Amino acid sequence: TSSARNDFWPKYAKKIPVDTAPASPVILEGSGEISSFNKTSNGMNVKLFISSEKATVQFPGVYFDGWRGFVDGKSVQVYPRSEDYGQITMLIDGGEHGIRLEFANTSVRTLGNILSLAALGLFVFLLLKRK
Repeated sequence: TSSARNDFWPKYAKKIPVDTAPASPVILEGSGEISSFNKTSNGMNVKLFISSEKATVQFPGVYFDGWRGFVDGKSVQVYPRSEDYGQITMLIDGGEHGIRLEFANTSVRTLGNILSLAALGLFVFLLLKRK
């Protein structure tokens, strides 16, 4: 599977991981504490306290176009940490915060899904018409 993974690995990453991702976010610069973390198939929720003025936080997920970040409900920039595996990274101001990361469809992904669904519908139609 490692060769197949190379085909789909994002351009932002310089390495292919050989180990599993960390179990929770990591504070790379600055200081603070993660109080709760929940990861779903298309998002993450984090509660944390940043004790420094700002902190760079890396999340256990690889950045692909479509990731959106929210701090206390307000949209913030998320970006790939390109030095390594392209993990989702965010700069967060000091204080107590609720973080939400969402993976949303891009227009290209939506078009691909529509075309796939149309092809499936055409296949079923032709299969039923043949019988």
